[in-house]
Amino acid sequence: MTENNKYELGCYGDGSFGPDHTRRRAFDTALNEGWEPSEHDKKIVDNDISYLDFWRNMGDIDMLQSCVITLQELEDEAIDYLNEHCSDDSHYWGYEEGSFGYWEITED
Repeated sequence: MTENNKYELGCYGDGSFGPDHTRRRAFDTALNEGWEPSEHDKKIVDNDISYLDFWRNMGDIDMLQSCVITLQELEDEAIDYLNEHCSDDSHYWGYEEGSFGYWEITED
């Protein structure tokens, strides 16, 4: 983790707009910060909505499930990148109550 002087705490992707919205915000934030997925994965990241829609429209449930898993794994990579490069010891990038954002670490 590094010191973060760029981001304010709070929501960067409102969960009420759905997972496509929050995932897109995670991807965009990480890409803007220098995350570099492989060439193949970058194509998926850049076209995440159309990627899912294609298989949804084809009716191929197995391929659709595979795509969802791939997108979840790529989102995890993006968030891991943000936590490694754009957060500090008392904050984290991730989800709270369904929304993507930069949050304070609290002890329960």
